[in-house]
Amino acid sequence: MRGGNDIPVLWDGRETSLHFVWDVSIPQKLTNSTEENEETAALAWAEKLSDQNPDSKQSTAQWPVRFNDEISSVVGGRKEALILDWAIETNLFVCLTVLRDGIDGVKRKEMSSQYYKESVPVVEYLIWNAGLRLATWINELAMEKSLEQANSKQRVLG
Repeated sequence: MRGGNDIPVLWDGRETSLHFVWDVSIPQKLTNSTEENEETAALAWAEKLSDQNPDSKQSTAQWPVRFNDEISSVVGGRKEALILDWAIETNLFVCLTVLRDGIDGVKRKEMSSQYYKESVPVVEYLIWNAGLRLATWINELAMEKSLEQANSKQRVLG
């Protein structure tokens, strides 16, 4: 099995894969976008998410990894452990949301109504959190590069 690619589901009555629903159908419906305007819609969605904290809508106990702990892990050199934490978190979302009723709970079932509504907060959280994680990671890489350059200049001048 290749994950969600091998799980047939329905979206607005048309057969597709569970993977496509999560990667394309849910975000497009959430942002009221199509392939033609997805870049503009993605920018508007990013701006909306940057102005809010999806965590505030949910009990913090529902989310397995806290972002402040992640910042400490990236800066503190726990990068490999953090990546493993992210993989575990992703697996939890698969179990708790994507396949909460097992494969038979979604196979050949309509995903565009109740399943969609229940998935929206999770999608918004995951996208919001991914943006924060990416920004933190990029900042850390830039800081490391800056320190390397400063140390290199120090050796040349020193």
